Amino acid sequence: HKMNLSKNNSKRLLEANGIDKQSAPLSFAQCADLLENRLWVYTTLKDVFNKYAQGAWAMSWDAFVQFLRNEQQDVNANMQQAESLLAPHMTGGSNEVTFEAFHSFLVSSLNNAMHWRANDVYQDMDQPLQHYFMYSSHNTYCASDQLVGDSHVDMYRRVLLNGT
Repeated sequence: HKMNLSKNNSKRLLEANGIDKQSAPLSFAQCADLLENRLWVYTTLKDVFNKYAQGAWAMSWDAFVQFLRNEQQDVNANMQQAESLLAPHMTGGSNEVTFEAFHSFLVSSLNNAMHWRANDVYQDMDQPLQHYFMYSSHNTYCASDQLVGDSHVDMYRRVLLNGT
């Protein structure tokens, strides 16, 4: 992960977690714990996890299936689907769904906002590029900051060459 934080924002984050100039230096393990469990985790995810885990350190597979049905609105979710979704995120041989596995799944491509069927190509894609309608944001032509930065038509060429 890359965090782009100013010195002041970094200081505020550390102080919000009880660390200031008077604190002892952090060990690598303490720093990793701080990042993993306090700075990179959205509290709403913890709240949802705790709801289905009922306050335990891990949730059952049945609870994860209920999460998929209720929160993800996948009414056809079943145990087999739940296990295949979480398999790449399970570590340490745990038989229950830990927060780490839950969080890893939620931020993975397996939990993409776009349905996987939307990736299926169903149109003729063998024509020259100029034969297709291109959908892009109004920000595509921005060379830097959208409010005060320059705009260039060339940005469309750059985006297409980058494949983004």
